[in-house]
Amino acid sequence: MIPGGGGTQRLPRLIGAGRAAEMVLTSRPIDAHEAVRIGLVQAVLPDAPFIDAVLEWVAALAAQPPQALRAAKKSLAGAEYLPLEQGLALEGELVGPLLADRKAVSLQEQELVRHR
Repeated sequence: MIPGGGGTQRLPRLIGAGRAAEMVLTSRPIDAHEAVRIGLVQAVLPDAPFIDAVLEWVAALAAQPPQALRAAKKSLAGAEYLPLEQGLALEGELVGPLLADRKAVSLQEQELVRHR
């Protein structure tokens, strides 16, 4: 049996061809901590209090301007299938309108100051 739903195509892009081949060919299950270690998932949150942990984890996302999040997601999604030159062009197209938005620029500047 092999993964369906694009698993044999997406998994190597996410965790590398070697690790993907091992997972697919051996069907060895992995635990949550190994999934984080190999880059399959971004975080492992505690069972309790789960909702509090989720809200804390997504707080940084929620603080960002929605239009910037949309543009970033679209650009990141393009990185999976576009050649680098086209991906960079897409990124440029998406960044332009954000630079014209005063609120987005102000929030970006606040983040830069916060991380100094």
